[in-house]
Amino acid sequence: MKNNKIIVALLSVAVILLLVIVGVLIIKGVPGNSAKSVEGEKAAKVNNQPFVEVVPASAYASSVLPASYGFRYPPEYSFDNDPFTWWSPSGTYHGQWITYSLPRPMEVNGISIWNGSHYPNFSNGGYYFGDLYYQNAILTSATLEFSDGTRRDVLFKIYDGMQTVNFPPVVTTHVKMLCTGVSPGQRWQDVCISEFRVMGRNAQ
Repeated sequence: MKNNKIIVALLSVAVILLLVIVGVLIIKGVPGNSAKSVEGEKAAKVNNQPFVEVVPASAYASSVLPASYGFRYPPEYSFDNDPFTWWSPSGTYHGQWITYSLPRPMEVNGISIWNGSHYPNFSNGGYYFGDLYYQNAILTSATLEFSDGTRRDVLFKIYDGMQTVNFPPVVTTHVKMLCTGVSPGQRWQDVCISEFRVMGRNAQ
């Protein structure tokens, strides 16, 4: 009988010790899960970075309008931080596009664009043309294509300044903008993109 009491006492102590060990593990966490938790925290920090304006690293386009009136219209003029220069394709907007390469893979949730030719009081050869923003065609809609195949349709206001258009985030290395609609120009039908930026942050 005495032996049975000793066995019961030992079992009780063992159960208590086991409960204490389990409690400690729950409070401290399992080592493997702890490492995963740290990795998750790092990922969360990356995801919490704000989206900011990012200047493209380079660009290439479907075509370029030949030089005229002392202007040139290469793709890089659409992100040179000078609204008095712009990219224009040759011919009308149908089928025209420009692709912007990003400095690195980025998560993008919008673009900022100056969708016209900014030159409020343009004159050339003794002739006064007036505000070029309305003299040329103004881009009003486009389809954006990304490196993973995602597409986003966007609309632009008729506004002589930078405007931002947001959309669900996508991770990409470039943004291809296909012109799909314009407001006709009062004198010419050239599409002009004065400035372009992406709203992005580092991809995970």
